[in-house]
Amino acid sequence: MTRGESPRRRPNRKGEGGLLRAEIERAAMELLDELGSPEALTLRGVARAAGITGPAIYPHFAGLPELHARLRDRGDGRALGEADAGVDRVLVGG
Repeated sequence: MTRGESPRRRPNRKGEGGLLRAEIERAAMELLDELGSPEALTLRGVARAAGITGPAIYPHFAGLPELHARLRDRGDGRALGEADAGVDRVLVGG
């Protein structure tokens, strides 16, 4: 493993695919806390933090807006809630 590279996670056993979604959400929240800004959150960064490839996120989240919405729905989106309107404008180009 090279410097800056996240460790690869072990694949879940059959029937445990929901665990990866939870790991992605947890990694996103940790990264959001670290970055301090929802605008700095990227799917590639979340994937790296979760120890998965970028494309592995898409079966769980269609894109960044869906991930943001899920974090808000969970009630963990403290930083997202604070910047909610601004992020929505950025994401939809308004």
